[in-house]
Amino acid sequence: MFSHVDFPVCSVGVLVCDCFPVIQRDMAKIWRTIRTHPKKSLLFAGFTFYIYGYLETKYTQDVLRRKFCSLVKPLGDVTVSPADHLRRLTVFLNPFARRGNLLKDFEKNVAPILQLGGLDVQMVYTDNDTEIKDFVTVLDPTSTDGILIASDDHVLQKRTDWQTSRLANLPIGVVPLGVWNTFARSVSSCKNPIEWCYDLLSPLLKGTVKRHHVLEISSIPAAKLERPIVHPDLPTTSDEHCVSSGKATMNTDRSRQTYSLLGLEWSVWRDVEQGGGAGSPKRKSKPTDINEHRGLLLPFSLSSPGTWTRYFGVAWRQFRFWITSVDSPESSTDIPSFFMSDSPDFSRFKRRMRTKKYNLVYTPVCNGCSKCWESRKQANEWITADETKPHKPISTFGKLFGLSVTRAANVSTIARTASPDRSTVINEECGQSHVLQLSDSAGVVLVLEEDHIRVELLGESRSFLEHLRRSWNRLQSHGYLRQEGVTTDLNVTTILCSTVELYPAITENEFYWIDNDHFEACPIRVRVRRNAVNIYQQQN
Repeated sequence: MFSHVDFPVCSVGVLVCDCFPVIQRDMAKIWRTIRTHPKKSLLFAGFTFYIYGYLETKYTQDVLRRKFCSLVKPLGDVTVSPADHLRRLTVFLNPFARRGNLLKDFEKNVAPILQLGGLDVQMVYTDNDTEIKDFVTVLDPTSTDGILIASDDHVLQKRTDWQTSRLANLPIGVVPLGVWNTFARSVSSCKNPIEWCYDLLSPLLKGTVKRHHVLEISSIPAAKLERPIVHPDLPTTSDEHCVSSGKATMNTDRSRQTYSLLGLEWSVWRDVEQGGGAGSPKRKSKPTDINEHRGLLLPFSLSSPGTWTRYFGVAWRQFRFWITSVDSPESSTDIPSFFMSDSPDFSRFKRRMRTKKYNLVYTPVCNGCSKCWESRKQANEWITADETKPHKPISTFGKLFGLSVTRAANVSTIARTASPDRSTVINEECGQSHVLQLSDSAGVVLVLEEDHIRVELLGESRSFLEHLRRSWNRLQSHGYLRQEGVTTDLNVTTILCSTVELYPAITENEFYWIDNDHFEACPIRVRVRRNAVNIYQQQN
């Protein structure tokens, strides 16, 4: 037993009083050192705060990783009967993206969760981001239960092109490891990158799938234009000049068509920051590599050096663009013929332009009426017909060596919402085309919004300060998503449409940005394809 000893209060008071001179003497020494070496003291204080913040961040991240791994571990401990197989997941990853940082982030934030989640993970490493198209064309739908894209929007877009055809019922997941993660932001909006990855992997581990609409973007060949091109001295648009990622494409229906989960953007801000655009210098006539982009500005404080560096860099690039650009082409102030896709060879223009000249043909949005109801029903039945196709039976050889591990389980379990019959509704505006001829626009954005298209016409900036303000706003805003709490830009006109046709006046060195990936500009037709792909996502 320990006995309780009471110390006299006076002794404690004397001890405290004796410490005061020592504390005062030490504080005087510290203050004298700071006054003698102010620069060194300031540098030491900043370095101390930086190291403390760095170590605190690393510790918090390790705690989060352990927490999420402990939450996933029970899923991997579930007993599987001998007659069943583990769900196989095929992961596409480019280990060279972001100079190797993508692979490091995957191994730290994603791989442990997949290993503990009870999945049969099959890794597919690519040398570059475009190789995913080659792998998808030969992928057997019965060899996997799902696909995970360990990258960003532009790789997901390449995967979506083939997902809407032969792999329509195969679910896709995505983790935000790349530069542009707008689609991942539309699915989940966690700020912490580790929590963000876990939130996107949770529906994948549980097998929760949700159907998504896509934008079908088709190029319009010159032979199908309603008005012929009557100027023999101007270049024409051939079948090869179609929606493609900067390379020569084959003259097939597939090469003239692409799909988007987010939307399309064509603006002068993309030209300045990522390259391309009419009149741009030779070294910037083509967009830079996606993995070299810096993406959106992270929500750091204003005191962060990285924040000020990004703002200064944007201000300098936009200032050079403003003083070296003109409002319209030097050789002509009029738009070419209505359906003309090319203007004179752009090498004649020696300066960049602050505007985009184009013609827009659109039909107003219609939720269903007597004119379009039957065609909408037929468009929604294409997946149902594909789901009823018999699946390839599993052979004994495949069972022995695990080559065919998938049952007929690639069929989505998500029931479609029954739409009310609108075949008796009368809408005079349905199918009526409206034409806009724009020559003072800074660009156009086509965004997938529910089951229609939101068209944003970007007005021209009247002054450099206005142009710079809009450039800075783009540093922290996702171009395809509506920003909550952000004041509506008065220079942006919004139209809701069912179908859109875009005819650019100049296509030389011009590029569309579809899901943050660049495609050669050409006349296009855009419509919504409903329930086209399956995405791993939590149900609302």
